[in-house]
Amino acid sequence: MKEFRIYSDLHKGHIYEIKPEIKFSKNTVFLGDNFDIGNVSRKNLDGLKKLRLETIRKIKSVGGIYISGNHSLTTHHSATRDGILFLHGDIIHYGEKNSKLRRSKKPGKGSFYRAALWTWKKIKSGEHNNIRNKYLEKAKDLAMKNKCHTICLGHFHPRKLIDISYKGIRIIIVPRGMTKIKI
Repeated sequence: MKEFRIYSDLHKGHIYEIKPEIKFSKNTVFLGDNFDIGNVSRKNLDGLKKLRLETIRKIKSVGGIYISGNHSLTTHHSATRDGILFLHGDIIHYGEKNSKLRRSKKPGKGSFYRAALWTWKKIKSGEHNNIRNKYLEKAKDLAMKNKCHTICLGHFHPRKLIDISYKGIRIIIVPRGMTKIKI
């Protein structure tokens, strides 16, 4: 068993970003939506893109894992290591339309949009805490397809760590921020 330090859904560049101390190692995983390219203010867009590229360079230089999220507005990808499938989780949530959603948005938002969006999101906070069986089934299927015993994902913003066994597959859904977990 190895201990992983997982950063997920920090939403850097947004008014509700989380700012943990970042440590880089081989067992560091950036699990998506750490850089909110879709909702950062337009005036800060270039700086956030530069920070994201620097973070990707650092994590890859030490052998860690970087996964993009749907707010990165890039294509979906995942990584496997030691029988663990790491992915952001929006593909499980949105299914096949996931790639189209990622490509359809434009980077950066104005201040009015950002204020309205996050006021609504704050009211709706915790909406993803109810992880439905259809999501567990999709997660299990993806893990099996990739010949993995464990799947670790973010995106759903649970209030606390979800770590369950579902039909023989360990499913881990991390909350926003930094989570240490032994896998």
